[in-house]
Amino acid sequence: MIDNPGQTERLLTRLQAALPMPARMTPELAATLRTPETTTEIPAACSIIALHYAGN
Repeated sequence: MIDNPGQTERLLTRLQAALPMPARMTPELAATLRTPETTTEIPAACSIIALHYAGN
């Protein structure tokens, strides 16, 4: 196991307490979200509203 479970839990708790937090979308992520059917603009500014830990 690479992660320290105690440290991971403390970090997630602190990050979740700071939600929502502002973020900027990378051009690569915006390109991934854009599809031929997309009619709305993908904004550069966004908010992180949830975190999910996937493990190692």
